[in-house]
Amino acid sequence: MSKILKEKVKELRVKIDGLAQLTKELKPVEQCIVFDSRIGLDNNSYEIHKAYDSLILAKAWLGKVLGELGSKTPYPKDGTRKTVADIEPTAEVAKNLTIDRDGGWEEINHIQRVDYLRQEINEAIKQNASIWEIGIFDLMSGSFYDLIWKNLSEARFWLGFELQRIKDEQNKEAL
Repeated sequence: MSKILKEKVKELRVKIDGLAQLTKELKPVEQCIVFDSRIGLDNNSYEIHKAYDSLILAKAWLGKVLGELGSKTPYPKDGTRKTVADIEPTAEVAKNLTIDRDGGWEEINHIQRVDYLRQEINEAIKQNASIWEIGIFDLMSGSFYDLIWKNLSEARFWLGFELQRIKDEQNKEAL
């Protein structure tokens, strides 16, 4: 059963990574309004940045679950890195992203993209719950479930706040 659980956790990590990548690609703001010392200026809203952060935290907590299930760390150089070359690539990365939406990602507008991501995050929340239903976890692992659920839920909230930001912006322009 542990092998099946590990595969399901890795599958969910890849899905969340893909959702994080799509979220980070959203660029709804014409003028650079967000300054983050890590990225400089970009055309994303605060809400989108927060959604992205919540998604990568959910993925990170799933990595802790893999550790609890006995997986070896994908980062064996912990504590011994000296140069950029010593930094391992991120584990469980989504590649060749595709979406289940008529017209594809490039053909839909920002509101449709945000709505799509909210739906997919909701599916990830359900997928997370199904993993915990088939596994036998201890109290510590249960707290991991709570943190994953919290971060996925918050990512969905932040994207909802993005929709509200758009609506508020449109109302201001109408005045």
